[in-house]
Formats: sequence, C-alpha cells, structure tokens
Amino acid sequence: MLPIRVFDDWINQPWAIFLFIVIIFGVLALGVFLLSKFVINKNKDKEEKPDEKTLANENLSRFLEDVEDPETQKQFDEYEKENKDK
Repeated sequence: MLPIRVFDDWINQPWAIFLFIVIIFGVLALGVFLLSKFVINKNKDKEEKPDEKTLANENLSRFLEDVEDPETQKQFDEYEKENKDK
C-alpha cells in the first residue's frame, strides 16, 4: 500500500506530468523516425540515379530550341566548322 501512495504523490506533481508528456512525444518521434528509415525509404534505394550527362542534356533540351531557319542553321554550321579548326 505504501508504494502506491508514494507513486500517487509523485505522479500528481507538475514536473512529473511534463516529464510524462515529453517521454510520450519522444517515443512517438522515435517510432516515426524508425518507421520512415526502415520501412518507407526501402523503395527509394532501388531508384537508379541518372548520370551528369543525362541531367545536363535534359536541362539543355528544356531551354534550347531547334533552329528552323536554314540561313541561321548554315551560320551555325560555319561557326562550328571554324571552331573545330582552332
């Protein structure tokens, strides 16, 4: 009977209630962290990451447009030809 009475006096203290709340949220946060680390992120490891050249080509293709004017295309070809010689 005495241990129950000591526990009853201890649990009614404001700091003990605050401690219980902190412990409960800590356990919940630990559970969410472990769940996300070991269960949810399993599928992300299997994704294959593209290399730098593929990413660069995709970024350039979003911003650059093909040349439709034949005269402009001819000028580009001449420019590339001059720079190859250098």
